[in-house]
Amino acid sequence: MHKRKTFRGKYRIAFLLFIMLLPTVILGTNTPVPGQIIIGLNEGESPDGIAQRIDGEVIGSISDIDTHLLSFSKSRSLNDIIEDISSQPGVKFVQPDYMMFLPEVEQISQEFPDGNRPVYVRGISPETYYKQPGAYNIGVDSANLISTGENTLIAVIDNGVDFNHPLFKNAFVSSGYDYIDSDDDASTEPGSLQSHGTFVSSVILRVAPDCQILPLRTFNAEGIGNCFAIASAINRAIEDGADVINMSFSMYRPSPLIEHLVNEAVQAGVALVAAAGNDSCDITSYPGAYNYVLAVSAIDQTDYLATFSNYGDYIDVCAPGVDIYGALSGEFEWGTWSGTSFAAPFVSATCALVTDLKPGWKTRRIWNHIKATANSNLQWGAVPLDDSQYGDGCIDVYEAVLSIIKGDVNGDGEVNFLDIDYLNRHVNMSGPEPIPLHSVGDMDRSGIIDSEDISLLINKVYKKK
Repeated sequence: MHKRKTFRGKYRIAFLLFIMLLPTVILGTNTPVPGQIIIGLNEGESPDGIAQRIDGEVIGSISDIDTHLLSFSKSRSLNDIIEDISSQPGVKFVQPDYMMFLPEVEQISQEFPDGNRPVYVRGISPETYYKQPGAYNIGVDSANLISTGENTLIAVIDNGVDFNHPLFKNAFVSSGYDYIDSDDDASTEPGSLQSHGTFVSSVILRVAPDCQILPLRTFNAEGIGNCFAIASAINRAIEDGADVINMSFSMYRPSPLIEHLVNEAVQAGVALVAAAGNDSCDITSYPGAYNYVLAVSAIDQTDYLATFSNYGDYIDVCAPGVDIYGALSGEFEWGTWSGTSFAAPFVSATCALVTDLKPGWKTRRIWNHIKATANSNLQWGAVPLDDSQYGDGCIDVYEAVLSIIKGDVNGDGEVNFLDIDYLNRHVNMSGPEPIPLHSVGDMDRSGIIDSEDISLLINKVYKKK
């Protein structure tokens, strides 16, 4: 009879301690910024008295929501400060200013620069950028015949961008804002992750080439930031009228402040997208887990979950995130990178394409539409309902935009009796093809346009009345 093996003595204790501490050790995301605290006050309350009480000063404010960043004397413990402040009248909440990290900070595999340094020609070169499998597999090129995101603004909360990269000519609505250096220039700076925001922005432009980008620098060149800077950036994105906010970062502890700003963005109708993280774990990560934020995991070219990707029941959709080709800062300008940070912008850009077609759609409707049009039939099979790895499936850019204009065969922006006449002439009198794609008139998705499609279009038009 075989005996069951068990952990004994110190080895069992060490294993249990490791499991208990796991959320803390991953990327240090529970680490407070030393000597700093965030407070939310009732309207009209001043933070100055509280700052004096803790022998500190006000070093930052989000005046729209009466929230302030305070320094305090390092001779007092953080817990003591929180207990002291939370008992004061007029204080709504107190929280540490937690450090936040870009998911790729501890990733072994960083970017791989393309030593060929190809010349940029819009729509053509680098060929690896325009013909990369990730974009092809989710139908980007077909989708761009319908929408290019021309009338949309995407806020990229990251570690800055290389404004001099040739890909970005006319792509930025402004020079953005730098919450690290407190100035109006969101340029990236030299460091181990200096290309992160540049790469994220290039993925967005691969899917929505005519969108505008608002760069907001909240992480340094090593990929380190903090909650207060993130919250300030979300607030700025709302104020500046962003249609979409891309958040290629995550943390394992909820922040009352960031959650409040996310809710403000939802109320403003902004589409919100966040990376799940790269620690290959199912610990809930934020801001992806907040309501109506599209949480994105990463898949490889065979549609399997990337080995590094986080997962969990908060995942909404997945997107390509392995061997993505995009723009880099510095000498070679182009290269390959992997991470959930680069899966998220595929989704953000898709939200922009949808918003361009339906400017009246707001956060909740876009959130539902992206999930409803995701591809649940991946190469390996069908995604189970409420899947913790793939959510509702892989983002389907083509389906997301095609489903909006289905039946608008004359391309005038409306689905009405004129489209019925147009389709009838196409089927019965050799009239012109549907605009801009054959599939717009293929109502039953049979691959051909015939009398059945005319019947379905008639039903669609008159059902609306």
